[in-house]
Amino acid sequence: MNVWKRMADKTRALLNDVQERASSPTTGQHMRLHDIDEQIDRKESESARCHQAAAKAKDRYEDALLVASKAQEQAEAAIKEQHADDAKLAVESRLYYELKAVEYSEQYTAAKLRADELMLQAQALKSARAELGFKRSASLFWADPSQAKLRTN
Repeated sequence: MNVWKRMADKTRALLNDVQERASSPTTGQHMRLHDIDEQIDRKESESARCHQAAAKAKDRYEDALLVASKAQEQAEAAIKEQHADDAKLAVESRLYYELKAVEYSEQYTAAKLRADELMLQAQALKSARAELGFKRSASLFWADPSQAKLRTN
């Protein structure tokens, strides 16, 4: 029973919100600006998380390359000392870390592209907000009754 009541309340609230936006253009513009601000905040925070993930993937990539080069050196040293088993293990380790490096490189690229895409979306939202803010201030100027006397004189 509570579920149906909650759904009815949500529906009424949504309808009241739509009606309020439609009844007052100024209120609608203000609400739209508020919505755009929230979207911008979400995009920027998500972009920051993607940049952090990209930095972490880059660090892991560099570490994997470092470990792979050390494994290569260990394999060469084991071959010089005629330790075939140690050389085999070192080569397997090197191959594993090279594959990991490729994986981390792909993760870095994907995270970096996603972060850049989100920043572009945030910039587009900022420009839309600036345009809407300009329109809002212009409409408030022309809707102000004290300004109406100046226009008629």
